[in-house]
Amino acid sequence: MSKRLFALLSILIIASMALAACGAGGGEAATLKIVSSLPMTGASLTQTQTIVNAMTLRLEQAGGKACNGKYTVTYEAWDDASAALGKWDPAVETENANKAAADPSIIAYLGTFNSGAAKLSIPILNAAGPLVMISPANTYPGLTHAATGLTEANEPDVYYPRAPATTLA
Repeated sequence: MSKRLFALLSILIIASMALAACGAGGGEAATLKIVSSLPMTGASLTQTQTIVNAMTLRLEQAGGKACNGKYTVTYEAWDDASAALGKWDPAVETENANKAAADPSIIAYLGTFNSGAAKLSIPILNAAGPLVMISPANTYPGLTHAATGLTEANEPDVYYPRAPATTLA
């Protein structure tokens, strides 16, 4: 299976799980947001547009609702690239992570597409809740575990000020 297909299937499965996960309780419908922070400018656009299209399609299939209408779920695709760099931009990624961390209606952060960007956003999102972050493409092992000869000292702990990394095996 290609990496692209695997990433796409992973996003669809995770989105389906998020939409299907319904807790007990009642009351008025709440709006929950899923955002992505992906390079939508530059060379990665073809790959990241596929991820955005998959997320949009899954939400359309669910009618933008979860838990039998208990929640309205919206999705916003954020660009973490800048025209000046033509690829992901550290300042833009940091701004996106801070914006997500400050919005309590955001339940998931899809991204980043680049491991360097993840090194910036993981600590921000982790300190915010932690906020769920699902990456379709990060490959650097130090983001989630120590690997002798591959990762730097204090990784991955340096990225998780509030709680340790949790990965799906």
